Amino acid sequence: MREQTNTDVHLTTNNYTMVKAGVRGESTGFYLLGFIPIIMENYADAKADLYQNTNEKLEGRSIALANQTQDRSLRYFILFSLPKITITGDIVEFKSEQSPKAEAKTAAEKANAEKPAAEKPINNP
Repeated sequence: MREQTNTDVHLTTNNYTMVKAGVRGESTGFYLLGFIPIIMENYADAKADLYQNTNEKLEGRSIALANQTQDRSLRYFILFSLPKITITGDIVEFKSEQSPKAEAKTAAEKANAEKPAAEKPINNP
């Protein structure tokens, strides 16, 4: 089953934080004689390398890749060539926007969870 995160972006508010700026990912291929592909450079591998280079756990978080650039280069040698894809971008995380009531309820639940067992109120039906 695929996991999906929905996020609304409101550009009039500051609803995001910068996780890491200028993250870079690369994928390199190998072409024999300059035109016979042995290993293809891959955009998906470059993007996976970019996310790995953040050095942070990103699963389950509302993140996005902003200011993305993609560069392609090709180095020729006598018997082979090395194509490369480089992706650079900024990783941003969107903050959740909660109502004041929801924030107060979350704060109360957090405070109650931090109390020792003897101090917690007992709810009898």
